[in-house]
Amino acid sequence: RYLDFHYRSKHPYLIDFSNHAFYSKRLIPLPNRFEYNPFHFSQVNGVYKNNMNEDEADRVLWILEHQIQKNENGIYPSIGIATFNVSQRDLIKRKILDYQKSGSSKIFKEKLLELDSQGMWVKNLVNIQGDEKDVIILSTTYGVKPDGKFYQFFGPLNQKKGYKLLNVIITRAKYKVYVCTSVPETAYLNYKEELKEEGSNNRRAVFYSYLAYAKAVSEQNIEAKDVVLKSLSDNYSSEFSLNDEDLMADAHFEKAVYQSLSKALGEEKLTLGYRYAGFLVDVLYESDIEGVPKIAIECD
Repeated sequence: RYLDFHYRSKHPYLIDFSNHAFYSKRLIPLPNRFEYNPFHFSQVNGVYKNNMNEDEADRVLWILEHQIQKNENGIYPSIGIATFNVSQRDLIKRKILDYQKSGSSKIFKEKLLELDSQGMWVKNLVNIQGDEKDVIILSTTYGVKPDGKFYQFFGPLNQKKGYKLLNVIITRAKYKVYVCTSVPETAYLNYKEELKEEGSNNRRAVFYSYLAYAKAVSEQNIEAKDVVLKSLSDNYSSEFSLNDEDLMADAHFEKAVYQSLSKALGEEKLTLGYRYAGFLVDVLYESDIEGVPKIAIECD
């Protein structure tokens, strides 16, 4: 049994990419309640030096200052900033802290403090599992090096399980994603050839496809968006699909809870990863005492 309805994304475009790339189009997204563009794409073209991208970090701060506005209720949307390595994460955190301490703009300083008080975080792609925010700002980090050359090394994204990491980082947003990238346009717009060479929706091929998709949606180029999605569907491989077992594979805390409860209550009464009504329950407890209901245990 698989999850059919997708509840996090408040706009179908936020899940359409993963739905075509990894879920064989089986997810049914909820319709958006109002018209808006869920993507904002920035071609930064910054230099990738010492595992960091200064220009992209500055663009993230610019987005925080000029693009993030309060909702009608007078409260800012919740913000998550996701980077593709630890060095970029630390750089952005330092810049935010510098502004909070001695920023030239008092208004922006107060805004950062308010966003911080609402739980704004900065994380790299391997530490983002399970998180979600109203708005996600992505810094893809990689780009042309100071020597002018573009080396297509994307760390863990280029590994066999790279598609899982990408899927996590691009599906954290409820309402909107801001994509800041320095990957040359000539590279990621060649995604069709990359997909063909890779033979599956994985590694840099699927990463490039996502950049092309985000750019198309941001520019309201529906034809280009649909071409990306069709390319992903045509290239779909069940070997690189996601199911309940994959969802629980990195659930280390959930497994620890399950093991602890098993010692106290008996393994026969517990189930790790129980699918019910389109939802994956982390741990299910079923008592052998008549009249005692099943208990769903969620590890958040």
